[in-house]
Amino acid sequence: MVDKINILPEDNILVIAPHPDDESIGCGGLMILYPNQCDVLLITDGRHGHTGEYLGKEDELVSIRKKEILKALTHVKINTFYALDLPDGKTIENEDIVKNFNYNPYDYVFIPNRFDGNRDHAALFEILSKYKKDSANFKLVEYEVGTLLEFPVWTLDISNVMNEKLSMISEHTSQLHDINYMKTVEALNSYRGGYNGVQYAEAYCPSDYITVGRIIFWHLPFSLRNMIYKVRDKIKRKNINEK
Repeated sequence: MVDKINILPEDNILVIAPHPDDESIGCGGLMILYPNQCDVLLITDGRHGHTGEYLGKEDELVSIRKKEILKALTHVKINTFYALDLPDGKTIENEDIVKNFNYNPYDYVFIPNRFDGNRDHAALFEILSKYKKDSANFKLVEYEVGTLLEFPVWTLDISNVMNEKLSMISEHTSQLHDINYMKTVEALNSYRGGYNGVQYAEAYCPSDYITVGRIIFWHLPFSLRNMIYKVRDKIKRKNINEK
């Protein structure tokens, strides 16, 4: 079931970017539409990003990417920008540093899709899901960067702010040499919007929705899933008739 995201005006939001540009790609619309409610936490220095002309110039790329994310965030009204400056690709090796950030003020914490195929993205979910289970009450929510969410539960209509979101992404100039993020993100958000009756949308999924049972179910052969669907529908019809 896909529903509209329901964030209240008093809610505090933390958008976590493992690398500079993740925040703009996955949550640009969210940050624009919820001004003065968001903080941004950058995890790594991004030295292993798409290098283009900066191949072999990692220290220079680190400096450039920090400037790019700060420039991208001038397009939105966030409260505070934080940076851990961990080495790119070394999030799991610095688990204690990530866990020691103060997550207590936040109602929602947004991270990339755990199945994104990027080591830092996967590590961030691993760290925060354990931390949340042990000692935190925030809602952990996954957003899309390089891989579609298999379970998009929430959508956010960003039709009126799509151009501003693309302006944010355009500030990450160093990352546009190898991949046309402007085109791919517009296509992704158009796809999500089309399924929800709007022009553009961002998709999200609360992490606690993606259970082991659901993952196993969606990877069962269709014949088995179809049997389960039939049983479910039969139970639903029975309940309706009894009412």
